[in-house]
Amino acid sequence: MDLDDWDPLPPTEAGALFAGAPFPWWISGGWALDLFLGRRTRRHDDLDVGVFRRDQAAVQQHLAGWEGWAADPPGSLRPWSAGEWLPVGIHDVWLRRPSTTTWRFQLHLNEAEGGWWVSRREPDVRRSLDDALVEVDGLPVLAPELQLLMKAPAPRPKDEADLAAVLPVLDGDRRAWLARRLPADHPWQRVLERPADSGRPARATLPQVRRLPHREPRVAEALVELQRLAYAQEAALVGSTAIPPLRERAVDVMAADLVVLGVQDATGLVAALGYRVTGDVLDLDRLMVRPDRARRGLGRRLVGFALALVPHARAEVATAAANLPARRLYEAMGFAASGTSTPPGGPELVHYRRDAS
Repeated sequence: MDLDDWDPLPPTEAGALFAGAPFPWWISGGWALDLFLGRRTRRHDDLDVGVFRRDQAAVQQHLAGWEGWAADPPGSLRPWSAGEWLPVGIHDVWLRRPSTTTWRFQLHLNEAEGGWWVSRREPDVRRSLDDALVEVDGLPVLAPELQLLMKAPAPRPKDEADLAAVLPVLDGDRRAWLARRLPADHPWQRVLERPADSGRPARATLPQVRRLPHREPRVAEALVELQRLAYAQEAALVGSTAIPPLRERAVDVMAADLVVLGVQDATGLVAALGYRVTGDVLDLDRLMVRPDRARRGLGRRLVGFALALVPHARAEVATAAANLPARRLYEAMGFAASGTSTPPGGPELVHYRRDAS
């Protein structure tokens, strides 16, 4: 077993994987600090996802399509059996897809008391969950001062680099809290005395991807309006109005056998994706982005969300041959053309498929 064979999930894909989970979760480790900072400062060899130990049964059920290996004892791995309860003392679980050798992310089992996050190293260090996490671009992230405290006992070069990157934008309250928790002679105390950068720009947060209840009339009407705008633009692009979603009414959307994901902002519904699963095939039925929100990564975000969220052996999608922006999107995300077809009266379609990694 190669413990160095890592291809970590990007944090956004982890967010898609855990979306809708019936338990709290968050990004931790070095990625938590880079997300808080708003930029990637160094290479990350893995991805850490925090959960509460008490929720491990629900976690294992949520990750039913994954293979877990418990670090027991630390420094070695053994399979995490279905239904097995991991006791205090086993803190880490490595995850990969079955029949593969590549690790994708690591679970950290955290302790809790009621609604409080509790440090496993220092049980007197505890926070309400709302205060222990911050939200960055729709992702729950462990608060930077808590993450730095976890790195402080025996800091490695990468931990020192994390401190140097984050400290200039760490506000006074977070600095003061960390200083109080560190030993008086800890070498980080000296740098904590330096002033924060008060000019840190505010970071915009991306609206979250959510599952839409498309059988509700109000939601169906919003989807019809979005389809009309998005597919009218596609019709002009490909020179044909024979695009089925253009002809749909709210009642058709409500009856569609689809799971619908959407992105909303203050102006309403701005992007949506509908998919269905047949056997082990993820069929991306429709993807639409409001024209005034085009080229902002929303389509890529929705497709990536579905690919990470839905267990599948392969994903399939079709788009008009003349719709070059859509074709470039799918090809950039690893889809390969698998054939063409021309529906009666409609434009030529290119069919794409992408095998699960």
